[in-house]
Amino acid sequence: MLRLHLTRENMTATIQELDVDTGELTDDGLARDLKKQGISFGVDDRALRKVVSMYNQSGRLENSTIIAQGKEPVTGSTATLQPHFKTALLAIQENDSDSSHQLEISELMTCGDLVALLESPRPGKEGMTVTGLPVAPDEPPEIELTIGEHLDLDEQTGRITAGASGYPEILVCSKKNKVFMEIKLTPAVTIDSEKMVAELFLFPPLPGDPIPDRDQVIALLAEQGVIFGMNIPAIDELITRFATTHPLDGYIPVARGMMPVHGQDSHLRFVMDVGPIPGKIQPNGEIDFRERQLFIGIREGEIIAVRMAATPGEPGKNLLGEIVAPVPGRELPVKVSDDACFDEQTGEVRAVHSGVLSITGDNTIKVCAMQIISGDVNYGTGNISTRDALKVSGSVKPLFTVSANGDVDIEGNVESALIASEANIIVKGGILGEKSRLQAAGDIDINFIEHGRAFSDASIILRREAYYSRLHAGGDLHCDKNSRVIGGQLVAAGQITCGTIGSVNAQPGFVAAGVQPKKLQRMFDLQRKREKFEKKLVGLPSKSRGREPSKKLARLAKKFKKTTKYLNRIDLTETIT
Repeated sequence: MLRLHLTRENMTATIQELDVDTGELTDDGLARDLKKQGISFGVDDRALRKVVSMYNQSGRLENSTIIAQGKEPVTGSTATLQPHFKTALLAIQENDSDSSHQLEISELMTCGDLVALLESPRPGKEGMTVTGLPVAPDEPPEIELTIGEHLDLDEQTGRITAGASGYPEILVCSKKNKVFMEIKLTPAVTIDSEKMVAELFLFPPLPGDPIPDRDQVIALLAEQGVIFGMNIPAIDELITRFATTHPLDGYIPVARGMMPVHGQDSHLRFVMDVGPIPGKIQPNGEIDFRERQLFIGIREGEIIAVRMAATPGEPGKNLLGEIVAPVPGRELPVKVSDDACFDEQTGEVRAVHSGVLSITGDNTIKVCAMQIISGDVNYGTGNISTRDALKVSGSVKPLFTVSANGDVDIEGNVESALIASEANIIVKGGILGEKSRLQAAGDIDINFIEHGRAFSDASIILRREAYYSRLHAGGDLHCDKNSRVIGGQLVAAGQITCGTIGSVNAQPGFVAAGVQPKKLQRMFDLQRKREKFEKKLVGLPSKSRGREPSKKLARLAKKFKKTTKYLNRIDLTETIT
């Protein structure tokens, strides 16, 4: 009798009990008995002979014996990376502390060096149980390989070489049955997209390796094409500091190109004194809030201003030695009224008739007569419409309209009235009432406004307060540092500067800089229109009471789609021409 024990995987067979009824036990007899019990692979001949000898000598099996051993399968492997660079651990001292941590650093590889070798996948090998059944090998883990920038892979040979001098690194992490492997190279020299700044990054050298010298650093820069703007003193200082403290401060600029000097736009140089223009940024960065000087007298034939020609600028040079062209200045179009003229040849702006001067924006000059209203604009004067400049010594009473081609200066208040000017508007009192509206092609300069509206194609100056009002500027919107704005809207195509905005107990305000006010208003109108169509589209099917949808529904859907299309096309920053 032969009693065997097999492991669960049938990879090992052990004789635990042996009893032969007749005759002497032989090697062939034991082998036949093993085959009868299915053992057909991996029988150990030496173990078999040992069992036979032990049994024939003592008539029994003194201990269990492994008689057959299967063949374990060999798991294959996917493509693997074999690094070809040296690394070392560097102790980094913590700031203001005795503790330190270790950082793994690699050697500096130069462009073209072999960084790693991508080895081909190796297939697995099949195993076999002691019963002669094949055992398939386990599937190797899936590997996802990422090859970073500045590295080149030769698909045929598997060689990964450095596309630039730098420090290679291999990162490996596992997740379930997948291995993520990344090889990357930190370049020693980086150049910005405009090729104007080159920065250097160096790890401390590995033990036994020399510290890079000036010539090596210059060679690293030259490798990237840098031939202009090297800062040799900065390179020497970096190497000295590197040799004494082993800095790890990231990239440090070591070369700079020469930026071009862009040309200046043509501009008007005023021959006569026109006084301060509020809202202009002064050389010290502060905003000029001095009062504008209006109604400057001018005589017939007098030169008002001269257009200074635009300059072409000066070219620069990038790190590669390439010429960088400057942006030439733009020619300023000069606009004049009928009472002023502009000579394209000389660039001079002269007065055709005597009058007062009005300056709108940066390029519009008007000369016109001046009209004075000694008191209020009321039922005694009626509405005012003039081609001249206008000075109102009093206030503009409710529901009256003032319209002028020149500057408008109001000493008093604007009370629920409309003020329009093709030039500038100054209100030294206040703007009161929901029906108050100021509309100017030039600047608007006001002290305070309450529940009113001020729309300027140029800039707006607010000196004191604005309560629940709309201030829209096609240029900048400047508020005095001591001003206060509660609720309402501040919208400017340029920049917005202000004092205090909002209050804990007030409704929130709306502030938007760099946004074209007319585009914003168009967007609000389209949003309201779309919401109106949407409500009708939702309610119309319920009114049809199961009948076939009407043509009205189709028309509404078409209008809704068209409105949405227009809304999506609006660019709030695009200048309206």
